[in-house]
Amino acid sequence: MRVRCQLQAREVKTKGGKAKGRLHGNGLPRILTDDEFFEKVVTHFKALEEEEAEKEAQKQKKENLNAEIDEWRKNEGKRKKTNLELQGKWEAAEGAWKAEKERIRVAGGKIKDWTKENPKPKKNDPEFKQEKAVPKPKLKHVAVADTDTAGVITFRTTKNLFQSRIQYFKY
Repeated sequence: MRVRCQLQAREVKTKGGKAKGRLHGNGLPRILTDDEFFEKVVTHFKALEEEEAEKEAQKQKKENLNAEIDEWRKNEGKRKKTNLELQGKWEAAEGAWKAEKERIRVAGGKIKDWTKENPKPKKNDPEFKQEKAVPKPKLKHVAVADTDTAGVITFRTTKNLFQSRIQYFKY
């Protein structure tokens, strides 16, 4: 855990830090019309726009997820209700089968022959089979791969929790 935090801190530092409003951190004055400084300003505003777009996309994903979860809850309630009805139906059929078996046993009939002709109802029989649960929807984190000009591939998740760098080797 500690190493992950250290790696994340180092990557944030190399990325440019957390200061959003400061373009030069060394305290020296800059000529505001200088081409280099102007490029820094443009890239800074692009980064802010991308970050805002990512936040908005994340918010939209969260809203979509909440709608999916509401739909899932409705379907899950219906599924549970149906499964309870099927469970009751199976228990009633099993009770009737046991009662008939007991009646034949008391009457002196052969139970073995009767059970071959009338098998015990099982939960997996088509008329009693319950619906399987559908997994709850979860927020999907998609990994995006970027390639630098130096051949370094950077993977980042949509949440930007951390960035991992992998050196790309050509064989």
